[in-house]
Amino acid sequence: MQNEILGMELGEFLEFVKISKEILKAREF
Repeated sequence: MQNEILGMELGEFLEFVKISKEILKAREF
């Protein structure tokens, strides 16, 4: 049960990181 919650949080965190990287790339141009 706890592992599922951790997995969901990790997935959301990875999505946040992915979006942040895209924003940083957009700022470079």
